[in-house]
Amino acid sequence: LNCEDENVLECKAHYQTAADTSEQPITVTDEIVDLFNTLFEKATQHQPENWTRAIFTINRQGQFNLNFERENTVHEVITAQ
Repeated sequence: LNCEDENVLECKAHYQTAADTSEQPITVTDEIVDLFNTLFEKATQHQPENWTRAIFTINRQGQFNLNFERENTVHEVITAQ
């Protein structure tokens, strides 16, 4: 999820395997984009500094990683695991 321009929300997805670490694209449907847009709106509402990018990582064992990044002169990363 990328929203560097507040008027444009960009959602991309890919997967990798242990044997092939190249990024294989996954189709992101309009419904998924709408859900991410809702997440972005709720998470940035009334916040002094908004994150502009969220990176979700899920592996086969069910481990989940979520990083929020802000576009500033110094890159800040907020991690939830």
